[in-house]
Amino acid sequence: MCITIINHCSRRHFSNPYSFIQLSQFHTDLGLCISSLQACALHKNLSKGKQIHSWMLVNGLVLNSLFATTSLINLYSKCNRPHEALSVFNTAHDRNLFTWNALIAGFVSNGLSTKAFEFYRKMRYSECFIPDEFTFPCVIKACCDLSEVVEAGRIRAELFKLGLDSDPFIASSLINFYLKYGFMSDARRMFEEMPNWERDRDVVLWNAMINGYAQSGLVDMALEVFVRMVREEGLVPSKFTVTGILSVCAMISSVGNGRAIHGFAKKFGYESDVVVSNSLIDMYGKCTIVDDAVKVFQEIPERDIFSWNSIISVREQSADYNEVLRLFDK
Repeated sequence: MCITIINHCSRRHFSNPYSFIQLSQFHTDLGLCISSLQACALHKNLSKGKQIHSWMLVNGLVLNSLFATTSLINLYSKCNRPHEALSVFNTAHDRNLFTWNALIAGFVSNGLSTKAFEFYRKMRYSECFIPDEFTFPCVIKACCDLSEVVEAGRIRAELFKLGLDSDPFIASSLINFYLKYGFMSDARRMFEEMPNWERDRDVVLWNAMINGYAQSGLVDMALEVFVRMVREEGLVPSKFTVTGILSVCAMISSVGNGRAIHGFAKKFGYESDVVVSNSLIDMYGKCTIVDDAVKVFQEIPERDIFSWNSIISVREQSADYNEVLRLFDK
């Protein structure tokens, strides 16, 4: 019944599946309630989710169901109500690893990493649950937010002990942690140790490596990773890859590489994207190629405030103050 209703909603392209579900009768169907909560979480419809929660409480469908507890925690977390998620967690009659994972993930996603880390410690050491591949990425993110370098080292040791160090999601989280704190050799080693099939399909990881090298001032390494990604591995760069490598070209005023990346942007249809265009303007400006920067600016379909700031900055750098004033007037 649940699958039929959700599929029906998808076929009809309803933006709010729960609006259709409301027309049917629940008849104390826990599965339907959980599917409805998932739809509410997906669309961040807090008011409808609370109505379903209240209905479930009246009919006794919450306290003894781990699935219901986890779905409610996820709902309130997605709707930026982490403390309501905690209230659901605290009133549950039972808990398992899924409910703990949902709570930790919810607090991390809402920027409450200190509390998330407290929950992890309680789960691990007070209630003796063994973390899994879904726990650790959230905990590593919390370490990253809190600059917990020592704690991250302990967690990595535990990962090896549990045999989870090669999990791609965990490896991605650790790589991002190492990159943020400048541990480039550790990040590169873990990147190279990842299974080829996983590394090669995850453009986000390649982007992280490029940006990590760029932020550490290792621009040659950033360019080397980009070339390897595109030419050797045959991966299609995302618009974030393009903006990341353009920032590298801007740092070293490498107009040759910048033009090549501009060619990539055209090839993959990113040139009309305002973020990519703004990066191109910045790159050409840093390379003192004013005419090309102006041309990119003029071809942007919909300019934003960053587009205007970028072109004004380019004109300032070239001491074209009359044009700066004209752009300000616009």
